[in-house]
Amino acid sequence: MSTSVEQISSLYTTFAMASNKENGSLLTSFHLECLILQVMKYQSIVDFPSAVRYVFQQARRAIRYAVADPAGYNYNVGAYLNTRNKREEVKSHLESAYLRARKAEEYVAKEKMEEAYSNWQLIFGTYFPAYD
Repeated sequence: MSTSVEQISSLYTTFAMASNKENGSLLTSFHLECLILQVMKYQSIVDFPSAVRYVFQQARRAIRYAVADPAGYNYNVGAYLNTRNKREEVKSHLESAYLRARKAEEYVAKEKMEEAYSNWQLIFGTYFPAYD
């Protein structure tokens, strides 16, 4: 089963509007879109929480390498991350988001929904609804 364009688009929108802005917009939206497409190329989206965690998990490594424009116009859309400090800052944010997403999934499995929501809000800020 492959991931549909609509699912990727929805996943990208979640990231672009929330996580990236919440974390200082360290990545351009196009770089983020290409990174998600690359990471999810051979993956199926079973549910969005696990897909979000998976993207953060894989992006921690993928950010170290060139990410190509799928249309072929640019072999490295992340060339603006041209110093070790910039790459390390992005990697650090991705690592934190991955750990929080993983923790949120663990809380859901333990039926601790308020804690799960709190972790998602740390990643997505006010874009993620409050627990009621």
